[in-house]
Amino acid sequence: FGFRWKPIDDLMVRGNWSEGFRAPSIAELFTGQSDTFQTISDPCNGSLQGVPNADRPASCAAVPAYAQGNTQIRTTTGGNPDLGPEKSISKTLGVVYSPSWAAGLDISLDWWEIEIEEGITSLSAQTIVNNCYRNNDPAACALISRAADGQISGLKATPNNVGSIFNEGYDLTVGYKLPETSFGKFRFVWDSTYLVKSTVDGNADGLISEDPVQGDGGNLVGEYIGGSGRSNNWRIRSNLMVNWEKGDFGASWFVRYYSSQEEQCQGVIFGQRFNLCSDPNRFTNLDSNDTDLLPDGPRARPQNHIGGTTYHDAAVYFNAPWNAKITVGVNNLFDKDPPRSASTFANSFDPQYEVPGRFIYFRYAQKF
Repeated sequence: FGFRWKPIDDLMVRGNWSEGFRAPSIAELFTGQSDTFQTISDPCNGSLQGVPNADRPASCAAVPAYAQGNTQIRTTTGGNPDLGPEKSISKTLGVVYSPSWAAGLDISLDWWEIEIEEGITSLSAQTIVNNCYRNNDPAACALISRAADGQISGLKATPNNVGSIFNEGYDLTVGYKLPETSFGKFRFVWDSTYLVKSTVDGNADGLISEDPVQGDGGNLVGEYIGGSGRSNNWRIRSNLMVNWEKGDFGASWFVRYYSSQEEQCQGVIFGQRFNLCSDPNRFTNLDSNDTDLLPDGPRARPQNHIGGTTYHDAAVYFNAPWNAKITVGVNNLFDKDPPRSASTFANSFDPQYEVPGRFIYFRYAQKF
């Protein structure tokens, strides 16, 4: 249910509450399974390439303290026919302001909160081993196979139903259509999303999964988790569009912004590839609320900074008199490279960023 209320002509207040239900898709259920080799730092190793592991949790007592040499572990991905449906509750509350003193200006600000129970998600291999040994999650442990010497021989990272997924944030939209001038008509639209909180309860025990970068559990905002179904947790995503029209001609300029993120690079450091980690000597202090079963005190938490990224797109078009529209455009006009990630597959870049290079296109649309 929802409501809309206009206390004055220029202002509207709106809100919604809704329940959701989603059965798993055919792809999530029945995509063929295959193996990949994700980079993992095993919390239970005794040492990795000669570097002693000082953070071995007590939950690893039954695992021999082997010396981990290979960090790329066989990981099974694909569909999971045992998935169940997910359910959600969504809440929104916002205002829309269209001032009479500025014709063409519209401003909307909405708060939203979404909680998904039994949410369907694919966790990265590193998150699975962290959840098993640092968060004491038996469901995660069931996905890990070990050889007799203690080394991980295989890991299953297909989609699963987790306890709950929680997200909270704000949406802001500002649109302004200027009065027509001798230079033509101009229109501006600015859309932004600000993510306040993002958490995952992996096994429905009411405890939030450990934050892999900060190591203190909880909020994943601003953190990148390579190889998972929720890899990117940008705090801010923002789009700006400027449009100009005069007669049958027009042009548009789009700016897309993704805020910076941090990622853990423990395995990268142990793998002696220091150049892939921007802060290899980082330590953090953990308090008594930490759930990774280790004593309190300074802990090695090397991380890598993924910088903010901005893309520019441009297009020009012509509204032909025979009821057609002809457009020529270019995406990633300034040839911006995606930011490199240390934990994504092959230490490359996340596919939600643009593929390197400019993309030039021609479009013809005909109405009949």
